[in-house]
Parts: sequence; structure tokens; C-alpha cells
Amino acid sequence: MLLAACLAIPLKANLPISVGLVWITNPLTIPIIFYSAYHIGAWLMHTPTQTILFEPSITWLSTGLAAVWQPFLLGSFILAIIGAFLGHFMVHAFWRFHIFQYLKARRARRKKSKR
Repeated sequence: MLLAACLAIPLKANLPISVGLVWITNPLTIPIIFYSAYHIGAWLMHTPTQTILFEPSITWLSTGLAAVWQPFLLGSFILAIIGAFLGHFMVHAFWRFHIFQYLKARRARRKKSKR
């Protein structure tokens, strides 16, 4: 989270969004995201899914990941595209709503000052 905040400032990114998005991928959600990515990739590649016994070690990365990297990478790519589109349209809708509320309040202030 600190890294996202430190990088958002010089890159002129939105600081609250940068820090908030860090919470999407955390130790509680990463297994769900990775599991979904693997199954989506396997489904798109028409390959049967394998039971994966994850072990956080270099040995597992060199042997266990070698068996599932292609469906996992494809599923991750698909989830990234879907997330990017959803994020874009959600931010766009939020921005339109914010502008609409601002203009509505401005009209109300103008009406009030004319009276």
C-alpha cells in the first residue's frame, strides 16, 4: 500500500484509487483470483483442470507451475481485460454521476440566489 501511494504521487495517478485498489489483491483474495484465472484459462483452452497442491517454494514454481502456466496466463489475461473494461466504465459512470450532482447543486444555488 505504501509503494502504491509513493508511486501514485510522481506518476500523477489518483492517490485514493491507487491505495484502494491494493486491497483487491491481498492474501485473502489472491487464491480466489488465481483459482478463477486457472479455471477460466483451462475452460477456454479446452484442457482438463488438474488438482494443484501449492507449496510456496522455488521447487514448486519450477515444477508445479510448469504444468499449469498456459491456462493460468490466459485466464489472468482474460480477467485483466474484463477488469479493465469494468473499471473504465465504472469510473466513467461515477464521474458522470458526480458531474450531474455538481450541476444540479449549482442550478439550485443559482435559483436560490435569483430569488
